[in-house]
Order: sequence, then C-alpha cells, then structure tokens
Amino acid sequence: MEYPHTIKVGNKTLKVRKWKAKDRKAFKKEIIESEGNNSDVIITQNLVYNCIENKNIALTDEEIQYVFTQLRKLSVSETFEYTYKCIHCDYDNKEVLKIDDVSKPVFKEYKPIEVQGYKIELQDIKNKKFYEENKDQFDESKELAFRVKSINGDMSKSFNELVELFDDMDIDIFDKIYDQFQDMNFHVDNTHECTCKKCGKTTPFEFDEIPGFLPDSWYK
Repeated sequence: MEYPHTIKVGNKTLKVRKWKAKDRKAFKKEIIESEGNNSDVIITQNLVYNCIENKNIALTDEEIQYVFTQLRKLSVSETFEYTYKCIHCDYDNKEVLKIDDVSKPVFKEYKPIEVQGYKIELQDIKNKKFYEENKDQFDESKELAFRVKSINGDMSKSFNELVELFDDMDIDIFDKIYDQFQDMNFHVDNTHECTCKKCGKTTPFEFDEIPGFLPDSWYK
C-alpha cells in the first residue's frame, strides 16, 4: 500500500506516505541549485505534495505547513529538542517537546453563514490550479470567494462576481460574515507553555518555526 497513513486536515482526510530517500535527494538537489531561494516552493513539492496520494487537492499555506509537520512526525520523529532561558529566574532549560504540542489543528465543520439577508454555504477549495494562480493572503474577499458554494441558494456566480459582491458589501456586514468564516476555517495553534525545571513557573511560546525541524545536512 503506497499511501498507508492518513492526516486529518479540517474536513479533509489525506492519504499520505512517509518521506523516502528520493524525496530528500530531490529536496537537497533543488535547495543547492537554488542557493537556498524558493525553499517554501521546494518543500511544498518535494516534502508535501509528493507524499500525498491526491496531487490535485487544494491546500492553503497553513494546511501545507500542518501537513509538513505531520509528515516530519511520521518520517523522522514525533519530538524535538527546545532550549530556552527562563524569564523568571534565568535558568537554562532543555525540553523534549512533541510536534503535536506545538502544532494543534483548530477548525469547525462548515455551517451556513447567515447575516442580514445573506445565507452563505461554504465548501472546501475545489480547483488547486486556479487557487494557486489567484490566491492573495491579503485579500479577504478572495479568501471567502474560493470557498463559497452558494449565496441565498444561487450557485451560478463566478469567482470574480463573488469577489465583487464581497468588496461592495458594507464593512459591518462583511466583517460579520468574515468573522464567522474565520471561526470555522482551519488554522494551527502553535502556542505552548513550558515549565521551568528550577522555579516551576510557566512561560508561553509561539512556535512559528520548530528548531531542528530538518537536519542541517539536508541543506548542504
């Protein structure tokens, strides 16, 4: 069975496999040739999509990052070492943390959004190619439009028509819609509290990046 593992990403279940030697080889080759540039693109192709059975499934940047961490957990180790100086007593702590401690998926099942005469049904992003060509992390109207299944029962509006509709909404109405969408949409909670081994006090950390996530040798 080529893809024996599963990763739950919001409402989607992905069939995946562990990283193989050929994935690391391709990753290292492209990293060296690109002189370290475009690392996100190289990771996405070689260490994420190459390991997913359905190559055509659309994933957001945050979903890709979550799948990446889960594949690292499957392929290398479910733990990593983290050192920090306690802000309360200056003690140098060394922790062994689990990937799942610092990469926690948060989402709710999509339900209709109802705001002042609008009833919006949502769905997962359908067209990977179109999404990748048109996504814009700073455009909230686009972010919504990619996921609209219907508005007031109408499924005929084009993507551009949906974007225009959202752009023309009064800001108070749009914000109520967007806030409900964000409350359901997949994101990752990367916060974790560490407890000092000396004084026993806790310190919260955000793990935007996980130390030693890939061995240094992978970049040489």
